[in-house]
Amino acid sequence: MEKIPKEHRFRDFSDYARPLALWIARLFENTPVRAIHLTILYFIIGIAAAYLIYLGKFLLAGILVMVKNILDAADGSLARLQKRPSRVGRFADSIADIILNFLFLFAIALHYGCCYVQAFVAFLSISLQGSFFNYYYVLYRHKVGGDTTSRVDENPEGYPWDNPQLLRILYALYVILYKWQDKLVEWFDRVIAGNPRVHTDRTFLSIVTLFGLGIHLLILSITLIAGVPLISFWIFISMGILLPVFIVVYGRMKGRQ
Repeated sequence: MEKIPKEHRFRDFSDYARPLALWIARLFENTPVRAIHLTILYFIIGIAAAYLIYLGKFLLAGILVMVKNILDAADGSLARLQKRPSRVGRFADSIADIILNFLFLFAIALHYGCCYVQAFVAFLSISLQGSFFNYYYVLYRHKVGGDTTSRVDENPEGYPWDNPQLLRILYALYVILYKWQDKLVEWFDRVIAGNPRVHTDRTFLSIVTLFGLGIHLLILSITLIAGVPLISFWIFISMGILLPVFIVVYGRMKGRQ
């Protein structure tokens, strides 16, 4: 909840790693280490975790997935502590996340030699859940005067310290990977859900955080450590069905109040 003024904060269930992430960020606050360095580090750790999943070393892989999750939270915290928000970092973070999510799920399928369709559907499911989460979270942050590094309608504008060429490359990759998701979520919210009152409803936002990346990685880590990672496919697919149903039902309920 660092991205939102204190008086407007709500319970973010996906942000459980924030205390440890803040501790890590404070270790590097007055050093040459920048947020992008932590992003690169967690990307490398994530690749190692995916390889371990493929090898069947689920316990160690599950631990590394959680380390990745903590560092994923720490990079943003470090950027804010150093007062160096970055659009390069914003896009790099999202691109790293979607690549690693793909690698995690398909490493499971490759290890068992099956369930490739389920892995792909689960991947699409968590990607869209993340886009829904990001859409409502970003809208709320902008409405209450919070962090504006992320935007609903993204563009390649950067901060003075962002490398323009790198920013353009990352933005192009973001458009390929995420733009269709952003447009689909925006259309769904406007046409199907159709109740802007939920955009500032803290209870609604708290429930939506249950579909955020932190929860996905927690589920993946638990199923890995328990030695049953295939179960995560069905959990993620079920969550992907439940989320739009919840948004519509909650919106209708608010409309009657």
